[in-house]
Amino acid sequence: MVDTNPIEKRSIDGANATPARAWAWLVRLVLLVAASIATYLSIVAFSQYGLPAGCGMGSSCAEVLTSRWSSIIGLPVSLPAIFVYTSMLLATFVVTARSSGSARRSWAWGALVWLSFVVCLSAAWFIVVQYFILDSICRYCMAVHAAGLMAAALVFWQMPTAAPGTASLALPIPKQWLALLGLLTVACFIALQWAMPSQGPAAARLPAGQNADSGPGAGRQIALLQGELQLALDEEPIIGSSDADKMLVLMFDYCCPHCRRAHTYLLDAFDRYPDQFAIVALPVPLNTDCNPTWPKTGSRFKDSCELARLALSVAKADRQAFAEFDRWLFESDAPRELHEARDHAIQLVGSAALEAALAEEAIDERIHRNVSAYASSNAERIPVVASPGFAAVVGRPSSADELYGILEADLQLVPRPTSGERDDRGS
Repeated sequence: MVDTNPIEKRSIDGANATPARAWAWLVRLVLLVAASIATYLSIVAFSQYGLPAGCGMGSSCAEVLTSRWSSIIGLPVSLPAIFVYTSMLLATFVVTARSSGSARRSWAWGALVWLSFVVCLSAAWFIVVQYFILDSICRYCMAVHAAGLMAAALVFWQMPTAAPGTASLALPIPKQWLALLGLLTVACFIALQWAMPSQGPAAARLPAGQNADSGPGAGRQIALLQGELQLALDEEPIIGSSDADKMLVLMFDYCCPHCRRAHTYLLDAFDRYPDQFAIVALPVPLNTDCNPTWPKTGSRFKDSCELARLALSVAKADRQAFAEFDRWLFESDAPRELHEARDHAIQLVGSAALEAALAEEAIDERIHRNVSAYASSNAERIPVVASPGFAAVVGRPSSADELYGILEADLQLVPRPTSGERDDRGS
């Protein structure tokens, strides 16, 4: 009978049999795609900004590619990925070469299967990191993982299945041991990432400088960022009480995933430090339409200016409604659509009041002031958490505990006692 489906032909019929040519070129094409994307990521990692096309600062892509999980021993993880995919690509030529001896093809198959397990387990690890640790997705990384998993599936489909020691071509060691070797390889990689100091953009600090706070009460004023930013709190959007002992100023963009996480930390801190601080919200849109200091507008930030204008207009129309609107803007995983944000603002303050506030020049002047203060602060990214007498925190802290430790050490915020601690004090 004539074999009408050669791509399904396995190399198990004899020592000289080889995989079908169609399979070989398909797996090579997929590996080439994975290696090419990994190479591109490596090149941009060493460039000035270290971000690929379409990934602006503050984007989900940027959060992944600048996190501690994007590097190992100071090098981008895309470098070992290039090695893995290139090695697999070269191995495909050995397993399909009729001039290669059966022993050489057997070991080449072993390398292919081992590296395929490495690819699968590595992809699983980095997908977990993106979805559950960083809560941000890099489309370039996912494209590499998708291509790698496809290549691994093709390898598993065509790998030899004969038992070692038989006349037919077989793997040099059982696939279960190759799987275990792949697991150990990835486990060592992950352990090294955990053990190494963070190479990502951990929260930096700015000098405290000439900061000041006139203290609680009417007409309260504060000065921040080396005295460059002067704020009259009666006129600023505030979450919490303007009479709080400590005032934390948050510079942010409503479309920034880093800012979303820092914002959540600070809202949770209201329960941890009751009645001890308030938040002054200063939008700094990362959009060239209203921020001439910003080099390029990423697609995620297309509505940054208008969302900031809406938020400041809500605060202008009704200061008490601002906290609700601000929280709502940050609740979604992706930036709010402009039309739904406008509808929600109207629900909170009414159409007439919102339109009147939006028409005021003071709204655009406030955004310009925030942008100028950020540009002159030497902060390299947002969010920025500042306070009088406090070395401002630049960039998203790696965890809530990191931020809380800074606030407790530098601003003497006192955590609410736990139930156990209250019982001990009461006794």
